[in-house]
Amino acid sequence: MESIQILGLAAGICTSSSVIPQLVKTKQEKKASDVSWIMFIVLIVGNSLWIYYGCSKSDISIIGSAAG
Repeated sequence: MESIQILGLAAGICTSSSVIPQLVKTKQEKKASDVSWIMFIVLIVGNSLWIYYGCSKSDISIIGSAAG
């Protein structure tokens, strides 16, 4: 597997799993009024990786969906 494929895989894992810290926090506190900062950090990292991956592949659809 090439390093750019690993980067794409990492981006997918980050963006897909970013909601997990929020779900755990909501379950523990039994309220959904506060949002987990970890969720935002993981989501931002994942989206940044997607943008980098899209640029390396010259794929405007990946770049646009990650940036928007």
